[in-house]
Amino acid sequence: MVAHLKHMLLISLFFSGSLACSKDQLSPEDCVKTYAQLLNQGKLKEAQKLCTPAAQAFLTALGDVIAASETSPDSTEIIIKTIQCQHLSVDSVYCISQEYDGFEEYEKTYWLILQEDKWLIDQPSAKGILEKREERLEVE
Repeated sequence: MVAHLKHMLLISLFFSGSLACSKDQLSPEDCVKTYAQLLNQGKLKEAQKLCTPAAQAFLTALGDVIAASETSPDSTEIIIKTIQCQHLSVDSVYCISQEYDGFEEYEKTYWLILQEDKWLIDQPSAKGILEKREERLEVE
């Protein structure tokens, strides 16, 4: 009986300690929400802190495209209406969100990986055929 009580006490301490340690860790849902808001605000450098190296490279390329563009980026507030995350494994999650950008509602998928006790947005490998094409505009 005493051994059983000690065992139960150890289990409860383990779980309470785990919960205490995870208070500072963003859940996958919170990570996606924070990431989406930072992107929406144009804070790509801050958003990179929530990313794997592959997603950081994507944001760097996105920043280069925005900087080279002759138009300013859309700053319409993005509203995440719903978000559902599904664990693929202990350290891998994908989240599907319903987002509204002031014009339309659409579905977006985010991939996350747990690294060093932090959920990070990942950039999945591109699949399919990569096509390169050049177009020339002639001025009349």
